[in-house]
Amino acid sequence: MEIYGLKLNNETNPIINSNVFNFSWKFKETDNIQSNKQVSYQIFIYDGTHKTVWNSEKIQSSKSINNEFADIQLEDQETYSWQVKVNDESNKEIYSKESKFYTETNWKDSDFISSDNNSSLPVFTTQFKLNDNPDSIKSATLSITGLGTYQLILNDQNLGEHNDIKEMLNPGWSDYHTQINYQSFDVKNSLSENNTLKIPIGKGYLLGRISQFSNYESIFSDNVKSPLLILKLMIKFDNGKKQVITTSNNPKWQFFDQLNHVDNDIYDGEIIDFTLGSTDTKSVTAPKIDQPTVKKILTPSNSAKVYEILKDKQNPILTYSYNPNKVIANPNLELGEVELTKITDSNWIADKSTRLLFYFGQNMAATINITFQSKTNVKTKVHVKTGEILNDGQGSIENKTGSDGPKNSLHHRNLISEIGGDAKSEEVFIVQDNNDHQYNATWTFHGFRYIEVEVDNPVYIKGIQQIPVTSLLHKNANLKTNNSDLNRLIKNIQYGEQSNYLSIPIDSPNRAERAGWSADAQIFTTSGLMGFDSTAFLKNYLEVINNTEDKSAYKSIMPKSFLPQLAQLQAAGWSDIGIILPWKLYKFTGNESFISKYYSNMVEYMNLIGSTNDVDTNYDDKVFGDW
Repeated sequence: MEIYGLKLNNETNPIINSNVFNFSWKFKETDNIQSNKQVSYQIFIYDGTHKTVWNSEKIQSSKSINNEFADIQLEDQETYSWQVKVNDESNKEIYSKESKFYTETNWKDSDFISSDNNSSLPVFTTQFKLNDNPDSIKSATLSITGLGTYQLILNDQNLGEHNDIKEMLNPGWSDYHTQINYQSFDVKNSLSENNTLKIPIGKGYLLGRISQFSNYESIFSDNVKSPLLILKLMIKFDNGKKQVITTSNNPKWQFFDQLNHVDNDIYDGEIIDFTLGSTDTKSVTAPKIDQPTVKKILTPSNSAKVYEILKDKQNPILTYSYNPNKVIANPNLELGEVELTKITDSNWIADKSTRLLFYFGQNMAATINITFQSKTNVKTKVHVKTGEILNDGQGSIENKTGSDGPKNSLHHRNLISEIGGDAKSEEVFIVQDNNDHQYNATWTFHGFRYIEVEVDNPVYIKGIQQIPVTSLLHKNANLKTNNSDLNRLIKNIQYGEQSNYLSIPIDSPNRAERAGWSADAQIFTTSGLMGFDSTAFLKNYLEVINNTEDKSAYKSIMPKSFLPQLAQLQAAGWSDIGIILPWKLYKFTGNESFISKYYSNMVEYMNLIGSTNDVDTNYDDKVFGDW
């Protein structure tokens, strides 16, 4: 019998901000003895030196889920691990592997810093020397958040990249008026005698177009948004001494602008100009925010992360070329058609009269990884566009119906939202040399199965991949039948869940929406919990919807985005998520805290909707119609 699937407070590697600990684990048979059962268990918590700092003592019980203990006292901002020992019916002792967790951070001695707001990707940096030998480190826990989004690079190592996955879009999306997530990292094995931190801050959900109706400007006293970074590194040595690195000028922080990152936006994509470099370092600035107020809403969350699944990188299964200037007239097609030529090898060369069209077979939320080489020394633009479908040549460009180009060309109009506007969903690269250039766009994501490459000078595309992105890493269930169509449907459902669970449950990851429509989130909860290990992810979203400006007045889009008159609606099936989500989480896990924690908010919401003695309600019922 093997123990696996350890969960603490329904999460793997969580940040704990409570002294109530809920432990769960699973079993699988390894010796074909199906009658083995747990008779007793004992839980151990270890510090950074593997010293036992707490144990449950031996408990006679077969229960392996929701084993709850209160008043466990641990130190702030520390990395711990826990393990369970089980005795089976033959009194054999079985130990689980250890599972890491973190405790919350006290931010009192660290403040937010910012840049001069002149760049789409400022990089904050500092250097520090250890006060003692790296081998004498007992523990080293780094807590961080950055808005829009951040990457954490310590000694040239991206700490979000490990085991064939790479974190992106940290710290995740919440209502930044009332909740800003932060993450914690165990950096004990990444420190050396002399250390350098580099933290780029992308536009993300704070500074990008996706937040155009979120009123995040009001967080700043001058009503002007700027990048934010706060960090605290707690290093503890074997001799009991501590060393603390913070963003409060301890040590000195600076930043530089990566000018080659011309722009990055979740809707639009990234623009990279390889002819540009970086600025010299400059002094950081103090953001125009109320530091104590903003620090008070810092909330630990390791469950809002989004990951690139590097091991599932997809190469195109078909490649075509076509001449965009050669449109074939066809009386049956209002917009004509272009002739696709199938390319059977990887000799992918594009020029002014040749566009390349790559087909990946599977529609999904993904990033683009590309390697290319310009065939000239002339300044060249490489335009990489994404799409879900090809045009069928029917429709009117003028009236904005049907196709937006000739048959077989990439369709774009479905990426435009009447609410969010246009999502360019593209990457643009500018070069002026014959070098190989490789780039993986990680400050944005797209929903696509086609990529079209357009250039203004000859370019050789040496490689191009689609990398899936999601907040879900582990399947709960799978089903394979003898029907290929049904298997294809199951696969699409799985990709659909992964593609829509990105930091929060979102709608279409392809177009200019990608927001937390609450009906979309609640109606898929049961399927979502069955398909993938999404309990921690949905637990995070439960925190988000209960920590908005409106609190228990649940709305139709949370966090608030898009046009206020839509986002602020209270509609049956949408805002009811405040009741439905905790109930479904409880039903799936048996953990009553999903209901008890926000029960008072649920009662307030029901009172707001109306009296149970009256058939009339206060729902906004005249907007969504038969949706």
